[in-house]
Amino acid sequence: MRDTRGITLIALIITIIVLLILAGITIEALFGESGVIKKAQKAKDETEQSSKEEQEGLNKTEEDMANAIRGNEENESGWTQPDPIKPEITNREITIKIGDYVDYDCTTSDATYTSEATKNGYGVQTFNASSYNYGWRVLGVDKKTKQLQLISEDFVPLTGGGDSGNRTGQYYYLSGQNGYVNGIEELNNICSIYGKGRGAKSARVVTVDDIDRITGYNPNNIGKKDPNKEESGKKCYAGGVSEYGINVKYTLLSTGVKYEATNGVTNGTNANYKQFTYYDEESKTWGSLDVSGNMTSTLKSTAYAYYPTTLIETNDINASTGISNTSIEYKMLFTNSSTGADKENAGKTDNIYYWLGTQFVITQAGNANFGLHYVLSDYVSNYSLYQSNNGVNNHYLGVRPVVTLDSKVRLKDSGTVHDGCKLYNMSL
Repeated sequence: MRDTRGITLIALIITIIVLLILAGITIEALFGESGVIKKAQKAKDETEQSSKEEQEGLNKTEEDMANAIRGNEENESGWTQPDPIKPEITNREITIKIGDYVDYDCTTSDATYTSEATKNGYGVQTFNASSYNYGWRVLGVDKKTKQLQLISEDFVPLTGGGDSGNRTGQYYYLSGQNGYVNGIEELNNICSIYGKGRGAKSARVVTVDDIDRITGYNPNNIGKKDPNKEESGKKCYAGGVSEYGINVKYTLLSTGVKYEATNGVTNGTNANYKQFTYYDEESKTWGSLDVSGNMTSTLKSTAYAYYPTTLIETNDINASTGISNTSIEYKMLFTNSSTGADKENAGKTDNIYYWLGTQFVITQAGNANFGLHYVLSDYVSNYSLYQSNNGVNNHYLGVRPVVTLDSKVRLKDSGTVHDGCKLYNMSL
């Protein structure tokens, strides 16, 4: 028989098995958890993550550098908050004082604002920025922006306002519930038109906080205005139902208005009052109690008054001292002794009364008053516009805007002095 050569079935099977084993090993080496493909993908992901983190780091570094540069620029252009003991303001370029004059001009915009009776509670009153032709004085610094603030040397005139003495049409009326609720908004709307001149950022009405910052007064603790910042004394109206910061609960009964003060000193029922209307700060609406005794209203006393020279409620020359009545700050805020700056001489000789854009509630025995703080010549006080027994008061006072200057504004000493204060020229 002819000799035949070939492979056996067993050999073929063994060969296939070996090939399969080799294929499995190869697949595992390529696609397994520790395979080449997985490792390559992992390396790719790690490279991308590393690149991302590196880029984020570069971006963060760039942002930090930009913030540092911006911060330095702001520090260089921003003004420091003055100390009541030493009322100086600086921006590393120049040092000025509270009360100094700046040649800001609000008249270039010719802006107007009309305050309607539905807002002020009295009648139509119109202001025009171009009609104010007196000077502007350094008041302080905006706490947040570090920008310089100026206050009008005199009241801004208006059409439809009140007259007093040698001031014609310089007093703005507020009255009743509308005057109380809308007073601050209206005062700020009025003052905003005086902040549209060259170099101005914005404008608002002067507040009691502006006055307190300069005098050093603290309604929670009268204190002393001294270099060590030592405070002693008592709250305004301490020991009474009007004490600053206390809460008083009112209940209307058939026998009168019951009042309960948290200081525990003055609790009782006042038979002179048979009605109690109050303003709810949460709902921003007026409400009234009924005689069932089931309804109550709790009000916080936020009113205070003081003399800037003594920081107490009476003009006691032996009390702890505030600002001197001969200081520039006192003359700027509480008198009309200035002769004007770069516009024309003010020369007003009558008392100075003007609104402060700060509301108050004063709690009393069976009654509560709602109104705005104001400057009454040489006194910081509060004037009631509405009483809880439905009493309505009309009152007219001057308006003094506070203008915030743009941080780009630079000041240069003009070499001119008015009332012991320098006049600075503005530039952008």
